[in-house]
Amino acid sequence: MISPDEPMNVRVRLVSQSSADTIELMLDYEEPIGSLKQSYSKKTDANRDGIRFRYRGKEVEDEETPRELDMEDEEMVEVFEMEEEHEEEHDLRNL
Repeated sequence: MISPDEPMNVRVRLVSQSSADTIELMLDYEEPIGSLKQSYSKKTDANRDGIRFRYRGKEVEDEETPRELDMEDEEMVEVFEMEEEHEEEHDLRNL
């Protein structure tokens, strides 16, 4: 049972490693981190499947929750946007 003193939501600061932009989003303490990827991709037009989060130096899995990660309010999560290598390889072969 959740005690009344425990937070229900956490504010997460998503910091892009490619642009240094920061986006703050609220997340329910029990909601999977994967839902942040959806929100982040909508706000930045990034490809959701190419987004990777790292928290305290560890890559975060979509199923993990802020509670499981022991997140506190206003914690920073690093965002890495992976480029689609297959498209680049294809373009190079056509030169």
